[in-house]
Amino acid sequence: MRGQLHEARAFYEQALEHARDSRGHRLPIAGVALVGMGYLLREWNDLEAARQRILEGIELAARWEETGTFTGYISLALVDQALGDQEAARTAIHQARQVVMGFEGMEVAAIVAGVYQARLWIQQGDYSAVIRWAGERRLEERIAAGELEKGSRSVPFLYAALEYLAYAEARIAQGRPDEALAVLSPLLPVTETGGWTMFVIEALVLESLAFQALSDGPQAVRCLEEALSLAEPGGFVRTFVDRGAPMAALLKPILKAQQAGRQTASASTTSDYVRRLLDAFDTAQETKPEGALPRPSAPALVEPLSKREAEVLRLLATDLTSAEMARELILSVNTVRSHIKNIYAKLDVHSRYEAIARATELNLL
Repeated sequence: MRGQLHEARAFYEQALEHARDSRGHRLPIAGVALVGMGYLLREWNDLEAARQRILEGIELAARWEETGTFTGYISLALVDQALGDQEAARTAIHQARQVVMGFEGMEVAAIVAGVYQARLWIQQGDYSAVIRWAGERRLEERIAAGELEKGSRSVPFLYAALEYLAYAEARIAQGRPDEALAVLSPLLPVTETGGWTMFVIEALVLESLAFQALSDGPQAVRCLEEALSLAEPGGFVRTFVDRGAPMAALLKPILKAQQAGRQTASASTTSDYVRRLLDAFDTAQETKPEGALPRPSAPALVEPLSKREAEVLRLLATDLTSAEMARELILSVNTVRSHIKNIYAKLDVHSRYEAIARATELNLL
C-alpha cells in the first residue's frame, strides 16, 4: 500500500522460506504469500509467472480454509484480464464472489469483490453494469454527503477509497471527466495523509486522464509526472498499462521531452522507466494465453473520416489542447472543435478518452 513493492516481495520470500513442514513441503499458509507474490508480479507485468504463483496459492489456501482463496481469485481475475482472456477473468471474479456469499462476516470482502468486478466491467466496456453497482453502493449520495472529507463510518475508509477510484475511472470512460475530478481532488489529500502511496499513484493517473479528456494537456502531464515519480521506485507497470491507449498517448510526449533534455523541474522520473512502460504497451496485445477468447472486433465506421478529421484525430491522441491543434493545422479553434464533434459522432463516442480507445480498436491511429 505504501508503494514499496520490492520490500513487499522480500517479506513474501521470507514467509515462503518459513512456511514449510519438516519435509520441506509448503504449508497451506504459504498460499497467502504466493498470492501476494502473484499480485506483485502482475503489477510488474510478468503475467505468466503471476498466474502460476496465484494458482498455486489458491490451491494451498483452499486446504487451510475456503475464505483464504478470496484474494487469490481477485488477483487471478486481474491477471486473466491483463492477458486478454475476458471469459477467464469473469469466471475468477465470480468465484471470488461465491466465496463471499458462502460465509458470514465477509462484508468488507464483499465490498472489495464489488470494486474489482466494477473494474473488470470498465475494462470490458460494460458501463451500465458499473452504474448499477455505483447505485447499489450509493456512491453519489455518499459523495454529496461529504464522505470524502469526513471519512466513512459505514466501512473502513481504505475500502471506500477503492470504490471511489473505480467510480472515477468509470466516469472518465463515460466521457464525464469533471465528475471524476470532483471525486479525485478530495480523495488525493486523504490518501497522501494516510501514506497509501499505491492509491495516490492511481488517483494521479486517473486525474491525468481526466485532464486529458478535458484537453488540458499541461495539467494532465503534471499529474502523470507526479505519478511516475512515485511509481518508479516500486516499478509499477500495470497501473499505467491497464489504462490503454490514452495513457500511452500521454507518456510519449513525456519521453520525448526527457530525451530532449526538457524534463520539468517537478519530475524526477528517468527516461528508461518511461520507455519501459511504453514497451509494455507494445507487448500487451501480444501477451495472450493459448485458448484465450479473442476480443470482439469493433464494427467498421458507417461513414469514414475525412482527411482533415483524420489529422485532427491524430492530434487528439497527443496532449495538445484544441487551441494548440488549431495552430498546428493552421485552422481556427472553432473549426477544430467542429471536426472533433464530427469525429465523436462517427466513432460513436462522447469524449477524447473514448475516441482514442475506439480509434485504436479500428487501427485509425
